Amino acid sequence: MTYPDWSERTLGLIGEEGLRKIQAGRIAIFGLGGVGGTCFICLLRTGVSTFLLVDGDEVSPHNLNRQILFSPLDIGRKKVEAAFDYAKPFLSASGQIDLAPSYLEPETVKDYSLERFDVVIDCIDDVKAKVALAEYCQKNNIPFLMCLGMGNRMDPSQVELTTLDKTSTCPLARKMRSELRKRGLDLSRVTVAFSQEPPLCSGPVPASVMTVPSAAGLTLAYGAMKILLSKKY
Repeated sequence: MTYPDWSERTLGLIGEEGLRKIQAGRIAIFGLGGVGGTCFICLLRTGVSTFLLVDGDEVSPHNLNRQILFSPLDIGRKKVEAAFDYAKPFLSASGQIDLAPSYLEPETVKDYSLERFDVVIDCIDDVKAKVALAEYCQKNNIPFLMCLGMGNRMDPSQVELTTLDKTSTCPLARKMRSELRKRGLDLSRVTVAFSQEPPLCSGPVPASVMTVPSAAGLTLAYGAMKILLSKKY
């Protein structure tokens, strides 16, 4: 197998077998904001080249302080389309990125054929959609990673990968624990990116800078890499 020149440092870290597993990985990412955009860039540059990207939003000026995937030239564009253009120079000949410029609704989760993916990553804010995605993945034994609340925080060192049953302080985590218990889900099987930092402020719109959302994106990417590297072929 041949590897692009830019993967030399990755190859040195995880070896040929590891890089083959990463390159064979199939990842679905829901949400391409501050968390999902960083997660996507990290996995793309590590060697993943098969993605489903789901986001109905357009790039707006207030995204630019923290969403590393976009520049001022992208304002007004669909986020999934801007992400695809970013990715094109990195894709292998066999790479494929499917775009869904739409918002996830609970009743549409089944339409994405998520069983074909090695990992599904939730980087969205809508509680009902998050619950539906977690429930579908757990009931169908699809490896799943969820991002919890990252707004109103500044300290990236407080972000960790854990399970939902071990979370605290985060209002979104509390809501997700409650909703998933109602559906009989095992919280110890829901892996999450979680910030131990209590929110520093509150308001109708979360305040944010790049540090914590990007830390969460990198943390989720690491979680996905661990899953891909553990696969047996």
